[in-house]
Amino acid sequence: MVSKLIKYSTDNVEYGKIDFFYSPDMKEHLELNEETDLDIAAWTTVDIFIEMNQEYKKIIEANAKKNNLEKIAILAAHGAEKGRKWVYFVNENVKSMQRWINNVDGEYKAIILYSCNPGRNEIYTRKTPIIAPNEILSNKALNQGRVQIELIMPETGHVDSYMLEEELKKLQEK
Repeated sequence: MVSKLIKYSTDNVEYGKIDFFYSPDMKEHLELNEETDLDIAAWTTVDIFIEMNQEYKKIIEANAKKNNLEKIAILAAHGAEKGRKWVYFVNENVKSMQRWINNVDGEYKAIILYSCNPGRNEIYTRKTPIIAPNEILSNKALNQGRVQIELIMPETGHVDSYMLEEELKKLQEK
């Protein structure tokens, strides 16, 4: 049984390059049977997490320009809370969400975590903005916009909605 994430890379005219990391059990859960399914899953995830929130998009693009970052990373795996830490699963193997973030931080203009966060656990980033849920995900709730998605920025951490404009100004000044 595979104990590593599977990586699929795609390119989209609108979104650019996307590295889609997913667990083997998410392949079945999201019905990722063909390359077309993987493309659609990657593009739809970017659309839901970034494109539907223009403030997040502006902040991500400003940070990307400032730090010369281009690609988007998506992690799609079942998530949970273990010992007050956010974890994800690769089959039955428990992995640290923060450790995965640390391994890809600074390589991407955005990191999207398509993973349940039932404990609303905190994460941090040093270089790459992260967009993540702070609750349990379901495809239906996500597609209907009923899941709270948060932006986590380098240096700032969680950015409340009323601070998005201020965060953008801060990036544009530097």
